Amino acid sequence: MREVLYELARYHGGSIAVGKVGLMDIRISGAVPTDDLELALRTVAAALPARLSQAGPQAWRLDPR
Repeated sequence: MREVLYELARYHGGSIAVGKVGLMDIRISGAVPTDDLELALRTVAAALPARLSQAGPQAWRLDPR
């Protein structure tokens, strides 16, 4: 998860906060769209026990469900 979020932030220049450190340690695999940050984050959140919220124009937050 940590690598996925790092790469997404690098591609888009936005910020992605994670509400619980344990979410960062979850292993995920699969294809994530990199051309649409919101879609990518929604895809990741749907695959995890997480919910996504927008904290600003280019700021997102993932929190445990």
